[in-house]
Amino acid sequence: FMPKGSFDAHPEAYALKEDGTRDDQMICMSSPVAVKLVAETCKDYFRNNIWLWSVGFSPPDGYPGCHCKDCLARLGDKQRNLISNLWFGFMRAVAQESRKEFPDRFIVSMAYANRAEPPDFKHLPSNTMLEFADIDTCTIHPMGGCPRKEVYERCLKEWTHASPIVFLREYDPGKHLDGMPFPVLNNLMQDFPKFKEMGIFGFYTEGHNA
Repeated sequence: FMPKGSFDAHPEAYALKEDGTRDDQMICMSSPVAVKLVAETCKDYFRNNIWLWSVGFSPPDGYPGCHCKDCLARLGDKQRNLISNLWFGFMRAVAQESRKEFPDRFIVSMAYANRAEPPDFKHLPSNTMLEFADIDTCTIHPMGGCPRKEVYERCLKEWTHASPIVFLREYDPGKHLDGMPFPVLNNLMQDFPKFKEMGIFGFYTEGHNA
């Protein structure tokens, strides 16, 4: 989500890999240059598409990160090297910059993989939207049905307090049941009243033929 040519012009804005090279698919989340470049891209979208009310960006799929000293220092106390503090701190900075020109347009990102857990800070700006996509959760049980689903419910409740708008991306049949005929509809039938009570804005299912 960086302007064309920025990798050559601003290599310091891209994530540092363990081998000391820069990753052209991932930004450095502690780089003020990266914040400026991504925020300008968002604002360009809004300037050139007056009908757009939101624009979204996220890291590449998987468990991305940055190994520069500033990013490593800001990781925080989370387990499994989670980048929630880093990524949503970056998103917050981009949203604040975008809000100066477009206070009524939303910046969207995903709480996914190594950033599904909420960050240590509990509030995002009023012009943010969040897609909660906990790909590692259990899809056999509804909320409250097992310890892993209890983690899911806790995270979701925290996100609805941290972000003005939260919507869901679910997986059917789920990461750990790929190719198996195990639809999640029975679970969702029990969970939807809870989603409504939490104030969830919307819902999307990534389904697979099985």
